[in-house]
Amino acid sequence: MPPRTEAVLHQAPLGCTLPEVYDAVARRYPDRVAVSHRGATLSYAQLCARARPLARMLAVRGIGPGSVVALALPRSTDLVTGILAVTYAGAAYLPLDPDHPAGRLSCALADIAPAAVVTDSVTVPRLPDHDLPILCTDSSFVDRYATRPLTQAERTRPLTPDDPVCVIHAPDSAGGPEGVTVTHHDVTRLLAITDHGFRPDDVWTRFPSYAFDFCVWELWGALLNGGRVAVDAAVTVRADATCSRRDTVAPSAPSAHLTRVLSERLTELEK
Repeated sequence: MPPRTEAVLHQAPLGCTLPEVYDAVARRYPDRVAVSHRGATLSYAQLCARARPLARMLAVRGIGPGSVVALALPRSTDLVTGILAVTYAGAAYLPLDPDHPAGRLSCALADIAPAAVVTDSVTVPRLPDHDLPILCTDSSFVDRYATRPLTQAERTRPLTPDDPVCVIHAPDSAGGPEGVTVTHHDVTRLLAITDHGFRPDDVWTRFPSYAFDFCVWELWGALLNGGRVAVDAAVTVRADATCSRRDTVAPSAPSAHLTRVLSERLTELEK
């Protein structure tokens, strides 16, 4: 069985940022699949090579630690590439699910005021009107930037564990908008204290919308442990998909698991 990655994640000093921990995992498992979607896969090395040029594209535009970048991409390998690229640049990503209502997306853009939007050419027409700079993951300009690791000197300022990595925009208990900030330290600490014996051969099912706060744990839980993020197109949990892929970690809301259990029970009763 593959060795666990405790030496990377659990023995990492508290002063580590997510790019530092991820790069350590990628150096250990360069050829292991990091993300998959509908037959398309990216290894850890390939994910690095695709994310770093986009991160440089952000950095040269003055976007880095302390900045927020809206991320509007469909469920795909590009989604994970975009998240890693923004993280490499040192900025925090604001997830905007293109499947959400335009009013909700507009509210998030107005409340958080990101510095730019990372998306793709297909998704651009689906977004509400805004006057922010747009960086497309499928633009030929991305290929002009180097794939080597970003240094602290190449960022707008040094990245620290206390810098935000993600801003989740959601209604608060009173129904108004609320932005919840998650730092690099928050993520590494969360994963260190929620160790359930995760292994590099784990396949993590990515079911909920990535604008859902739980996505932070399931995405980085996979990538910082050497596992694979299986990005599913459907929001509903499907037992046949997870079984055929031999998924080993299926984090989701309790209601989603209840839906699957009831569906399986009804199937049994109909036999």
